[in-house]
Amino acid sequence: MNKKKALFLGVLCIVLIIVACFFALNRKDKINETSAEKVEQEKSATEEAKKEVKKETKRTEVKKKKNKAKKEEKTDTEDASQQSSDDTDEIYVGPLVDKDSGAQETGPKESQAEPVEFPYDVPGTGITVQNISSYSGIYVEDGSDQEFSNVSAMQMYNSGSNAVEYVSVSVKCNGEQLEFEASDIPAGASVMVQEKNKKAYQSGTYTECVGTAAKVDGFGMSEDKVQVTPNDDNTFTVTNLTEETIPCVRIFYKLYMEDKGIYVGGITYNVKVTELEAGTSQTVSPSHYAQGYSRLMMVRTYDTTE
Repeated sequence: MNKKKALFLGVLCIVLIIVACFFALNRKDKINETSAEKVEQEKSATEEAKKEVKKETKRTEVKKKKNKAKKEEKTDTEDASQQSSDDTDEIYVGPLVDKDSGAQETGPKESQAEPVEFPYDVPGTGITVQNISSYSGIYVEDGSDQEFSNVSAMQMYNSGSNAVEYVSVSVKCNGEQLEFEASDIPAGASVMVQEKNKKAYQSGTYTECVGTAAKVDGFGMSEDKVQVTPNDDNTFTVTNLTEETIPCVRIFYKLYMEDKGIYVGGITYNVKVTELEAGTSQTVSPSHYAQGYSRLMMVRTYDTTE
C-alpha cells in the first residue's frame, strides 16, 4: 500500500513538473513572441516615422522653393515699378474700373472755379462788387446814349482809403465773360457800371472775378490855379487865378443820383478850356452835364493845348 502511494506521488510529481515545464516553456515562447512582435512593431513605427520625416522634409523644401520664387517675383515687380516711377513722374491710364462696384472712374478732373458770392472784394483793387443786376435805359459807357434793355450792370464800391482813377473788373456768369470798366471813383463812393460790350443780364453762377486798378491819393481841383463855378444853365465859368496864361484846363464830371447816393456809369466826361489868359474867365457848355444830376470830379491844368 505504501509502495503504491509512493509510486502515485512520484508520478504526480513528475506530471506536475512536466506541466510546470510546459507552462514555463509556453510562457517563454509567448514572451519571446511578444517581444518579437513588439520589436517588429517598433521597427515598423520607426520606418513609418522615417517616411513621415522624409515627406515633411520634402514638403518643407517645396514650400521654401515656392517662397523663394515668390520673393524673387515680388522683388522683380518692385524693381520694375521703381524703374517705371523713375522714368515717369505721373502716369494716368483710364478709364479705371472699381472691381468691387464696377463703377467707372474717369481719372483726374479739371478743378472747377469756386462760385463768387456778392458782395465780393476784388483782390488788389480796393473795389467791392456789391451786386450785378439788369439795367434798362440809356447806355452811357460809350457816349452814344442809345436805349438798351436788360444790360448787365455792376455796382462797385470803393472800400479802400485811396481814390481809384481807373479800374477794370471781369467776371464769368455761367461761363460767359463779362467786363466792366470805371474811372474816377472817390474813396467810399459807389458807382453803377454797365457791361462794356452791352452783354445781357442773366441769372446764374458767377465765377473768376478779377480786376486791376490804378489808385491815387486824391483827384484835386487845382484851386491854386483856377476857379470853376457851375451855373444854373448847366454851364461852367472857369477863371484863371494865376498871372500867366494856362494853355489847357480840363474839367472832369460824372452823372450822379443824389437820392440814391450813387454815380451812374463808369465813364467820366470832361470839357476843355484852352488859352485861358491870366485873370480872365471863360464859360463853357459841357455835354452830358445837368445841374443836380452831375458832380465835378476833378480839375487839371496842362502845359499844352492837347
